Amino acid sequence: MCRCRSLNAIWEDEYNQSKECEGCGLNYIVNRTYDRNAIEEIEYIIPKAIKTCDGCGHEFEYMIENLCTDCENKYSYGE
Repeated sequence: MCRCRSLNAIWEDEYNQSKECEGCGLNYIVNRTYDRNAIEEIEYIIPKAIKTCDGCGHEFEYMIENLCTDCENKYSYGE
């Protein structure tokens, strides 16, 4: 179940790959591994969205705009 409360089926070929929630569009990965006793282990990962800043070209963790925090402060209006 996603944090938006949507149930998303995970088919055999979708483990260990990026998947999108059908309800809210959140990207996540369901990693499935087996230990040496053949016991299945499941780990849910929500990867960070990394973007390239339109202002300076550096990579940053995407929030809302396509500018990093430094460029957003530099180009914002007012003090």
